[in-house]
Amino acid sequence: MLKTHQLHYFVLTVQLGSINKAAKALFISQPALTKQLHKLEEQINHQLLRRTVKGIELTSAGRYLYEQAVSVLDQLKRVESKLQSFGNDINPIVGSIPSVATYYLPYLFKNKAPFIKPQIVMQDITQMLIQSMIEGKMDLAVVQDFKGSPLLSSYLLFSESYYAVTPQDHPLAKYENLHIKDFIQYPILMWHDPSDLRQSLRLFARPYTINPNFIDVLWSESLIYQVLEGKGITFVPEIVAKHIQEPNLNITKIKPSTFQRKIEVVFLPEQEELVKQIFAEPNFFDTIPVTSQFLF
Repeated sequence: MLKTHQLHYFVLTVQLGSINKAAKALFISQPALTKQLHKLEEQINHQLLRRTVKGIELTSAGRYLYEQAVSVLDQLKRVESKLQSFGNDINPIVGSIPSVATYYLPYLFKNKAPFIKPQIVMQDITQMLIQSMIEGKMDLAVVQDFKGSPLLSSYLLFSESYYAVTPQDHPLAKYENLHIKDFIQYPILMWHDPSDLRQSLRLFARPYTINPNFIDVLWSESLIYQVLEGKGITFVPEIVAKHIQEPNLNITKIKPSTFQRKIEVVFLPEQEELVKQIFAEPNFFDTIPVTSQFLF
């Protein structure tokens, strides 16, 4: 029996004209996609694609399957959309990075969209959320620094600066104006790759030809508590920094002002109206109340 994800992979490969491009769009390896396409050919006992110097071309069987697969996938989308319209409440599955899921989404849904009862699913990194979206496991996902995908649309929610977190007795704690390069000589507590925060810091440090001295922290451990124990310093986004109420820590905004992250909601094009209902209010980020809660 043909599986919908195989048809989806096949259709995208044809539309992009390249197995390599399709694999990148799907956030899977090229060998993994090639294997799925071979399985599909084995199931129907026909060759679907031919490799050429210009990319790929469809066989007769491939052209027929492509036309039918596009029709089937479109019909499935219409069925899903119709099913979602039943009932008074809307119950989307919303994926999110932890900081936004903890400090932003609950307040937003309660005050901006009380008619929506979401199931919020947290995943540690943006790449995992994008993959879950592509696999159809979520209706929406809130991510940071989205690089784009031919399968997904996006809407910018807000941008926010990063802050340094140091012990009160740290040599840099006495300064009010600090640059990112001032911190690089010190041990930096950071979740291991592929952490979004780690990638951001590495990216912004690159123009200064400096290599951050990272100390790996397990995902299950708090960066803030590690700083309190004197094991190093760390960086957190503003949405987290404004909730840290610990007298033994110093929270410092740092330069350059471009040391920021962008928070975006990503979605399939057919979910655009739902996204507008939930997220269309500007500057909502500034209205979130402060609570004392350690997430990082």
